[in-house]
Amino acid sequence: MKTINEIQKIIIEIGKIINSPKELLTVFNSPQPDGTPYINTNNNQYHYIIEERGNIFQKKSTDSLDLLIYWIVSDIVFDISVEYELNHRKENKDSRRLIFEHELHLFKKINNAWYEKRKKEIEITLINAPYEDI
Repeated sequence: MKTINEIQKIIIEIGKIINSPKELLTVFNSPQPDGTPYINTNNNQYHYIIEERGNIFQKKSTDSLDLLIYWIVSDIVFDISVEYELNHRKENKDSRRLIFEHELHLFKKINNAWYEKRKKEIEITLINAPYEDI
């Protein structure tokens, strides 16, 4: 299992590939007051936890470093893509169009398998909640 510091180094290297703002690249190992995800490890498992004020909103566990890194990077890519959409908003278009497009653009730079994974997740999202252009 990788340590938090080793995971942090991986995230920083990925952040360089997608030109991420540095403030999005911090990996925490304890709860943060604003609900920022953090990681802990036990029983040879990585746990990716979103907790705020003692309430756990989401906890995902895996023994796969690749999957853990994907979860972390997905949040970073989403934040970057939302900011991109805000700066390039297209009137009368569902904002997810630009967000999803930009997410895929960034994942393509990082890892083709992650690109394909995110693409499938988006397809499932759109089956359940299609675009709603005005």
